[in-house]
Amino acid sequence: MQLLELNQRYGMEVFGNPASGLWGLILMSKGQMTKGFRMLREATQICRENGCLYDTATMELCQGKVYARMVTGAAPVNPSLLIKNIGFILINLPFAGRRAEEHFNKAAQILRRTDSASALGNVYLEPGCFYQKKGKKSISQRKSKQSNTAIPTK
Repeated sequence: MQLLELNQRYGMEVFGNPASGLWGLILMSKGQMTKGFRMLREATQICRENGCLYDTATMELCQGKVYARMVTGAAPVNPSLLIKNIGFILINLPFAGRRAEEHFNKAAQILRRTDSASALGNVYLEPGCFYQKKGKKSISQRKSKQSNTAIPTK
């Protein structure tokens, strides 16, 4: 939180924008889904506008993970959390699978331009795990192979 205050006080967007996106993830983990996701989206947009490709890709990957977890039910859900975030869930759950794929693809597209092979391997691995949990093994295997070939061996 101190980093966000420094960002606002001194205009240190280099640190503040990715930090505000990560703060959004923290808020989401504490049950403030709408506010947290809004912060994550805004941080992604600002990173994109500032040309911070790696940060943009990281934020896109985080958004993809959030949507993927909504689809796969990766963690047990507290009923009070469901009630508190019913609006967010009703708006986002029907399209969560498609949005997860879109964000994973955006992250991969950005990282291919930056030649970040190890980060690109991680981005390919996430959809592989996502498809495996959804029961789409052929797509999962293809994405997993992409993650293995993205990292060059010497």
